Amino acid sequence: MNTRTKRFSVKEKRSRDFSFKHLKDCVCDTVYFVITMLCTLIAIPLRFINLCLSRLCSVRIVVGRGFCLSFICFACVVAVFTLSPGFAVFNGGECIGYVRSVDEFETILARTEQTASDILGYDYTIPSDISCRFVPAAEPTDPVQLEDMLLSTVDGVAKSSIITVDGEAVAAVQSDSEAQEVLNDLLRKFTSEDSSSSDTQFLNSVQVDSQYVAESDIKEAGQVANILSSGNNGEPLVNVKTTKTVSHVESIPYETEYIYDDSLYEGTSYIEREGTDGSVLIVEEETYIDGEFSFSSIKSSGVLIEPVNKIVVKGTKFVSTYPTEGFYQWPTEGIITSNFGYRNVDIGSSGHEGLDIGAPSGTPIVASASGTVIFSDWYYGYGYLIIVEHVNGNQTYYAHCSELYVAEGDSVEQGELIGAVGCTGISSGDHLHFAIKIDGIFVDPEDYLPQ
Repeated sequence: MNTRTKRFSVKEKRSRDFSFKHLKDCVCDTVYFVITMLCTLIAIPLRFINLCLSRLCSVRIVVGRGFCLSFICFACVVAVFTLSPGFAVFNGGECIGYVRSVDEFETILARTEQTASDILGYDYTIPSDISCRFVPAAEPTDPVQLEDMLLSTVDGVAKSSIITVDGEAVAAVQSDSEAQEVLNDLLRKFTSEDSSSSDTQFLNSVQVDSQYVAESDIKEAGQVANILSSGNNGEPLVNVKTTKTVSHVESIPYETEYIYDDSLYEGTSYIEREGTDGSVLIVEEETYIDGEFSFSSIKSSGVLIEPVNKIVVKGTKFVSTYPTEGFYQWPTEGIITSNFGYRNVDIGSSGHEGLDIGAPSGTPIVASASGTVIFSDWYYGYGYLIIVEHVNGNQTYYAHCSELYVAEGDSVEQGELIGAVGCTGISSGDHLHFAIKIDGIFVDPEDYLPQ
């Protein structure tokens, strides 16, 4: 016999059991109901006549205890008629609910059997001690609630809390509280110690639903936690998103402002005010997925210290790169102590390549012609040396300086202060060694200086 035939046979047997087993009870209930109605119909007119005679003739018909009983029965009949007749569902000797008809009872049993069969994995039949009995009045039980009560009687089936991820059932545990604890433990793994500045939630849609399952499918909390953490070939079934609010201070670099001064020569400049960086407080929201940084976004920012811009003054006055009036001017005032060419000296070179002009230390030295400073520093026997290159390629040398007032790259005009007389390097006394180099060869300066 196949499963479908077996189920219909059970239903037919249950129907026969109902017909014969409870026939006597149904007949007794019906007879009692009819007798109660008749007593009530008699009691009402008797009570009315008794009241009328009592008021008109002071005569009272004495009615026995049967009248009182009938009156009580009348009240019960009124209560009965306010409800509908139905069938009580019994589990053994215990009433567990009510249905409107036998067909509804059989339909609920069939659905319960099908649900239990799906859960257990084999055909399940409700035992015969689940039955129904006619009652004169009953308030029907919600069918879903009744099915739930019937499923609770099935061996091997238990109500559990199912954890679903994105609509798919993942695992079952004993209770909602246990399911929530598993989920909360998973969230706590990625929760920042400073929970006031972070928020942790599931990236997936995670829900907990009550549902009947096979008792063998209910798992321990630790097992469920492992399934959620690495259930899909080591990949988590649920992803946790953590957002943290963090703040930090960043530097605001200063900018450089230029002021142009036409009283200064081109190429010359000086710093009027040094610049200082400012600072800004930045509040960011960082997002992590399963503990790994994903992205961040700025929520707010506020300047703590405004930057102070650097101010540089630059000259714009035109600088001529040709010797004024076609000749060089004397670089300082003093006495010629050594001429260009051969000389018999103990200190310095016997082949003198310039002109020594004796003057007290600190005497001003000016540019002999306009040009660009290509060297301004210490240079061996020359001591502190300044070299100015002119537009025609000629160069002028100023050696043994005590002070340097220009730097490499500066543009100078003829007659502009560039240094001071000194005795640095290999020198026998305070003087300026002045030289002119043309096409790479030192020439006698006196041939180019005004007489």
